[in-house]
Amino acid sequence: MDRTQIWGRRLLSSAFVALAALGFRSVAAGEGGGLLVGLNGSSTTGCLVGEFTVGYVVDYVTDLDGYGVTGAELTGMGAECEGRTVQVSFTADDGALLAKASALISTPRTAVVLAEPAAIDASQVAGVSVAVVG
Repeated sequence: MDRTQIWGRRLLSSAFVALAALGFRSVAAGEGGGLLVGLNGSSTTGCLVGEFTVGYVVDYVTDLDGYGVTGAELTGMGAECEGRTVQVSFTADDGALLAKASALISTPRTAVVLAEPAAIDASQVAGVSVAVVG
């Protein structure tokens, strides 16, 4: 490997580390301190979703010959949401769906791992959305 390739890989690695750092986002649901999510419209079985953090999980992926997003990590979900299902969707800058995955919420940290595809090119990820679906 010549110096240009080594320099290029280092530059690319630094860029993806920056992407991973920017991938941590703080999300607030509603302006009144949170969003009550209930089953079948019932607020008594709901969970209060206030401010929480979403971080991308970025790893080197051999099949992509570079860095890819392999999942997300959610922190700050309320204890009353534990055991519910959360769905995370990753989108491109044009809004196209790149991948989605779901997991059971566990506090204080929920790991959501992509299944198919197992990883998406980190440079294509522009956004993430999170929904408590059950």
